[in-house]
Amino acid sequence: MRLECIRFSVILLLSAACSHTLFGGEDPPIDRPLVADAIRQSMQDRAYQKAIEAIDGALKAEGAPADYLAYLKGRALYLDGRYDEAIRWLEGFSERFPASRWARQARFAKALALARKGDFRSAELLYRQEAEWLLSADRRQQLAAIYLEFADRHFEPPEEEKKPDYRKALEFYQQALEVGPKPEEAARIELRIARCYQELGKLNDAAEHYRRFLDDHPDSPLAMEASYRLGECELKLSHFKEARRVWQDLLARYADDQSEWVAQATFHLAHTWRAPKPTSDHELNLGVAALERFLERFPAHRLAGPAHLEIARSYMHRGRYGEAAAGLARFLEAPPESAGQEVPEAANLLGQAYQLQKEYTEALAAWRQYLAEHPAHHAWSAVQQQIVETEFLMGLEEFRATRYEKARRLWSDFLARHPLDPRNPEILYRLGEMNFRQEKWKEAIADWQRLVSKYPKSEPASQAQFMIGRTLDEKLGQPAEALEAYRKLDWGRYAPQARRAVAQLTAKAFSVATERVFRSDETPAVKLTSRNVEKLNVRVYWLNLETYFRKMHLAGGVERLDIALIDPNRSFEFAVPEYAAYQELANTIPVPLPEGAKAGVAAVTVATDTLEATTMVIQSDLDIIVKSSRDEVFVFAENMRTGKPWPGVRLLISDGKTVFAEGATGRDGVFQRAFKELKNTDDVR
Repeated sequence: MRLECIRFSVILLLSAACSHTLFGGEDPPIDRPLVADAIRQSMQDRAYQKAIEAIDGALKAEGAPADYLAYLKGRALYLDGRYDEAIRWLEGFSERFPASRWARQARFAKALALARKGDFRSAELLYRQEAEWLLSADRRQQLAAIYLEFADRHFEPPEEEKKPDYRKALEFYQQALEVGPKPEEAARIELRIARCYQELGKLNDAAEHYRRFLDDHPDSPLAMEASYRLGECELKLSHFKEARRVWQDLLARYADDQSEWVAQATFHLAHTWRAPKPTSDHELNLGVAALERFLERFPAHRLAGPAHLEIARSYMHRGRYGEAAAGLARFLEAPPESAGQEVPEAANLLGQAYQLQKEYTEALAAWRQYLAEHPAHHAWSAVQQQIVETEFLMGLEEFRATRYEKARRLWSDFLARHPLDPRNPEILYRLGEMNFRQEKWKEAIADWQRLVSKYPKSEPASQAQFMIGRTLDEKLGQPAEALEAYRKLDWGRYAPQARRAVAQLTAKAFSVATERVFRSDETPAVKLTSRNVEKLNVRVYWLNLETYFRKMHLAGGVERLDIALIDPNRSFEFAVPEYAAYQELANTIPVPLPEGAKAGVAAVTVATDTLEATTMVIQSDLDIIVKSSRDEVFVFAENMRTGKPWPGVRLLISDGKTVFAEGATGRDGVFQRAFKELKNTDDVR
């Protein structure tokens, strides 16, 4: 009796385990068909006989779920304690419904009735058969197939418009792998899990799964794809050396293979050298070499066209436009059959390579051929703009090379062909600038007036209007007309300069300067530059240069002297010759020394009622050269009229604060002596 109780308990445990497997996590539950309310209510009320009668009635209805109702009747008989009837009824279930999804539940229900009846042997055999099936590899593969169906649909949706959901696919692939599918299917699932991580951007996780796959399945037919995709992950992580090593190993292992993975690895190997944007000529050469090896091995591959383009772009990225253009020309002469959009791309790129070399004529020819042969290409409109840009650059190149006539001709043609181009104001300004540089003042003004008239209030027009005023004033000597031109300029960034020019033209101003030392056979003079000043007062003060030097320790700076209260040695009025309003005039004011003097120094003050300026005038044939070190001073005095040394020239030597030595040049015009004061001074005068 005890043995039978133990056996019954084991059978119940086995039943519970199998039921958990069947209805639990590893086996998705089966949807139950709808049945009549009378059946459902009777089963809930445990009125099993009433439920059986209702089931028998329902079985007669057309289209009823007969298999489920038959199973449910067996369960009602069992629950009503009528085990023999339940066994007999369930005995023929599989024969009546061989393809029913309720067949397995019916067998479990029969086994449970046998156990309740006490026929443990028969129940145990039935449970054992079901347990062996549930634990078999086929069953695990069947369960995995359920998850894989969902996973594959998320990974590669059958609907074209639907995007893959790699996150959900990953979840189902992981569940399928946990079920324990067959080895060959497990390898495929592992690869798909790695792909999901890769597509989700979790590149480090993806790379780790690919490495694990290659360690676990080195001889798998999928190992080639895993190796390629591992290289992809390393490349996207900017692990260029590691990606290169992975792909080089792949190519070495499958040296004679012509598969797609080998082809792509050969192509993308160039990207480990940063093609098409190499950072050095070393990377450029190795990347180009990799692409050329790809073209040699796979000349008809769909990536052959992109390989040619990447070679050209790599050269262009490093500024080697001639090599890029040569390669593109060869490609366009005989493009591979697989080339599609690469042909118009190459034609466009060829024009760019020529343009960047400043071979503008060749660039225009390449682009015009592109426009004629590829009217539907996406870059067609952009190439039209490039042609216009190149026509502009042709004129600009001639302008920069100062070939002005050719530049004028090219830009004049440009203005006629492209009257709405936004660069036309700039061109009109440069046309005037070319005439200005060639000193064709009136022609320059005409060009700029054309610009101001055609594009009023524009920024180039602002500069042009300013240059009109400047040219009238400085080059044509027409200050009144210049003033009018400046006053018209009330826009743009040159308007402030025009206002300053108006102020300058209308203000009274002058400056004086002594341009050089005058010799004994010349009349000293000062240079006067004036505007809007008709007359000036000139006052001349004779200076004792020795006394001045002993006090000031320099020979200049007289304009800072307060001499207004001193009576001048000479004064007179200077009337500006050929005076004209607004005109800047340059004149010379003679300032002779006292009668008979051939050398001397004077301070000359030139003034109006409100303005004053002072300069120093020197008349002398003497010139000296001074050299000094920390030990001594060397002086050479020369008569600049005769070119001979000047002996006996008195010298005062100062450190900027004190006259620490006096002397005179010898018969050879030289003075050379050591002084202890030189050790601590950097300023010898």
